[in-house]
Amino acid sequence: MDIVEGYLDRIARYDAKLHGVHRCLRDEARAAAHAAAAAMASGHRIGPFHGIPVAVKDLVEIAGRVTTGAVGPGTTAARPLPPPWWRRWLRRA
Repeated sequence: MDIVEGYLDRIARYDAKLHGVHRCLRDEARAAAHAAAAAMASGHRIGPFHGIPVAVKDLVEIAGRVTTGAVGPGTTAARPLPPPWWRRWLRRA
């Protein structure tokens, strides 16, 4: 949880000037961190990156999320897609 909160704090502190984060999924990040901590506390560890937060570019298609990829300027598109291969890979890492 400390790692996630640290990243969220830095995003809140610097993004108004840097504009590097289009959409920050704070609640989802915290929920994932709690789930990872609970899994590790029970002895279940997926891999060396289990519980490490990852930023994903907004042009990457993620199921149920709006993307800016492959759309015209100033527009967005929601695509109900399955999680891409790299997301499944990261969750196992």
